[in-house]
Amino acid sequence: MSVRTTLALAALSFVPCACGATGEEQPAPWQIVEPHLDAALLSVWGTSATDVWAAGADTRDGQGPLLLHFDGSSWARLPTEQSGDLWWAFGFESGPVYLGGAGGVILRYEDGAFTRLETPGTGTVFGIWGASPDDLWAVGGAPGGAQGAFAWRLQSAGDTWQPAAELPPDLAARNALWKVFGHGPDDVWLVGTGGKVLHWDGAALTESFTGIAGIRDPWTT
Repeated sequence: MSVRTTLALAALSFVPCACGATGEEQPAPWQIVEPHLDAALLSVWGTSATDVWAAGADTRDGQGPLLLHFDGSSWARLPTEQSGDLWWAFGFESGPVYLGGAGGVILRYEDGAFTRLETPGTGTVFGIWGASPDDLWAVGGAPGGAQGAFAWRLQSAGDTWQPAAELPPDLAARNALWKVFGHGPDDVWLVGTGGKVLHWDGAALTESFTGIAGIRDPWTT
């Protein structure tokens, strides 16, 4: 699968009442809101209907990865002055917004400007989540996602990401980490290939297994 396939951006149409002939409420329909995009969009995140971010692949047109922002009325492309695919967007209602992608790139958008943060590796950042701007996680793996698992942390609102010391050292040999999500600083979940799951309880990462060994990265056969 190529992440540079020309795609369209679709969104749910919010209507006062979507009811069928029987009067039962029907699911809101999807609508194409931005057709004929120059690259695939890989992640969407937002705080409200008037603040939505969509990040995606490098357009190879010299303008860097496709990054769109919706303000409630229209979509606008934001130049990052970077190159390479962006795989994930995550942020906070009052800012900042973080974008992660190929080559270990993590960008922070704040006060109308992008800052490229220092990271400890060049793997692909597939997921970012944080309980606050002072406590963030980033996870990923080697290009393609078959191995090279890593987890990084950004704390105290700094500019430099550090490896999570608690990550099992043998995890990178055969697995990648795809996503991270949590309910607070002491309840964070990391998931990856091979059915691997890691849980952070505020003091240690505990490794577990979903029981589904067949989980694989979607880019290999």
